[in-house]
Amino acid sequence: METETNGVAAWLMQIDRLTNLAVGQYELVHIVDQPEYTPIPQAPEYCKHVIIWNDNIVPVMNISSWVTGEVQPEDSGIVAILVYKSPQEEFLYGGIKLSNTPVLERVNNNQQCALPESLAKLKLISISCFKSSDGDVVPILDVTGLFSKKISA
Repeated sequence: METETNGVAAWLMQIDRLTNLAVGQYELVHIVDQPEYTPIPQAPEYCKHVIIWNDNIVPVMNISSWVTGEVQPEDSGIVAILVYKSPQEEFLYGGIKLSNTPVLERVNNNQQCALPESLAKLKLISISCFKSSDGDVVPILDVTGLFSKKISA
């Protein structure tokens, strides 16, 4: 249970120079550094690769590319492996490209804030938003929605 002084743990994940996202402490299950990507023919720019992790085929989403509509550099980088449950209650995995290693931060209700209009597209894949200890606005990802909803560019 959250207390106003302690809060709950969340992973802050930097997806590009200007944007951080967060997930709950137990939604991020692994970090893959310098992954080996397999391309998906005719897939949208923001989700054109999969990686193999623990014998699972994991789709990798580039949220920064989805938000901006821009082609991102083809660097290997870092992939955060996130876990979510299917409607049938089975655990599934999805990856997101990061520009830095995630940082664990404690968050409490008094940090809640509105998502600024400049990040409006992130409302489609977010459940809430808070101000980090650095004062950055951080959307909290809806991991299940991110990998199970049909989103478009």
